[in-house]
Amino acid sequence: MTSGKRDYSHYLQGENLANELVAWDSEGALRQHRVVASLLDRLAEEEGLESASILEFGYGNGWLSRCLPERFSRYVGADSNLRCQDVAISKRRTSRNILFLIGDIRSFTVPGPWDVVASISFLKHFELDEWDDILKRFLSCGFRGFFEMQVGPEDREGDSPEYAQVWVSRPRLEAAVVAAGHEILWS
Repeated sequence: MTSGKRDYSHYLQGENLANELVAWDSEGALRQHRVVASLLDRLAEEEGLESASILEFGYGNGWLSRCLPERFSRYVGADSNLRCQDVAISKRRTSRNILFLIGDIRSFTVPGPWDVVASISFLKHFELDEWDDILKRFLSCGFRGFFEMQVGPEDREGDSPEYAQVWVSRPRLEAAVVAAGHEILWS
């Protein structure tokens, strides 16, 4: 771990990754990504984007790239797990402009800005002491951000010794979004 932090990508090796891939390939995971893709389509429609670029952090097995409507004409995914890149590339089913890159958001730079920067089940995997900076870095990549985050009555870290899983309070989430120069449109 280059950051010295508990890192989910480092946890996702061998049997841990095999188990996660089974869960990611489930009908429920596909449904979740289809819902996200339809929400992203709605966002693009509301913003008047006929053709949109999207940058996704933490692409896992690449589901979102396969579910996006055609208006998302340029997709780049960044994940720090090399095995996830192999899986995502092997499951790619389109000739659209899709690229899966390896990189850790803590140090990774992708030329932009992008119309939308997105993540699903990604931001929860950073420790609380770095979470605000990660969110700011994430949101700085796009004109619009789309993400899901576990929110609770107070900030809380999960109990896994191997990887971070956090919940943030609503006030912390709102303050971090504003500090990044964005506003919450949907929640």
